[in-house]
Amino acid sequence: MPQIQSALPFGTIARVDDGRSVPVEVSMGTWSAAGAPYFSLIVHDVSRRRQTEEALEYELRLRDVIFRHAGVGIASKRNRRFGRVSHRCTALLGYEDGELDGQPAATIYPHSSAYEAVGAMADELLPAGRTLDHELFLRRKDGSTVWCRIIGRAVDPADPGQGTIWIIDDFSDRRQRETLLRDARAAAEDAVRLKAEFLANMSHEIRTPMNGIIGMTELALQTELDGMQREYLETVQESAQSLLVVI
Repeated sequence: MPQIQSALPFGTIARVDDGRSVPVEVSMGTWSAAGAPYFSLIVHDVSRRRQTEEALEYELRLRDVIFRHAGVGIASKRNRRFGRVSHRCTALLGYEDGELDGQPAATIYPHSSAYEAVGAMADELLPAGRTLDHELFLRRKDGSTVWCRIIGRAVDPADPGQGTIWIIDDFSDRRQRETLLRDARAAAEDAVRLKAEFLANMSHEIRTPMNGIIGMTELALQTELDGMQREYLETVQESAQSLLVVI
């Protein structure tokens, strides 16, 4: 039986009939039979495999750039543990790069009830291909909390084992603005209410003596008056009635 000796395959570039250059993998082997040496050369076109490898390398580089430089926090999660956590996310929560990788997801929640509440929402929404969008406090490494918005999606809703991907963003400034706006609106509403109450009270306080002035003026006009006196009293009466309409 001939003994075949093979060399390790190697890659190179070959030129095909149409003039194109394509990557190939070359395998060589030698053997002898009946005292005669034989040589084999097998060439495989690995263009598609090379394209697949390059595409995979590109996706990995792209993912690395996103996780390092994205302006919002990003975290992958599987089986209730973090996979990879982006630089922005770890910085937001006070950790070093890589420190949250592999840690339980509950690590960043201030208490178990908050973690369980988010888990219940995720169990309802993500397997259905829907997005979880929620705002809550998350816990930093030093124990302090920060108001965040979290957005979660399943990698493959039909296969929960593929895990989930999350965006975690600092919403503390927005929450502060909303609080200030709410307080300003409440203050404005209180001012309007106080103004209305003041005007209502003042209207009542002015109407009472004004009605007395109008009544006494009418009585005075029923007495004997010279022309100038009557003109004065009629002016007072018209002015009082006009003011009464205003208030």
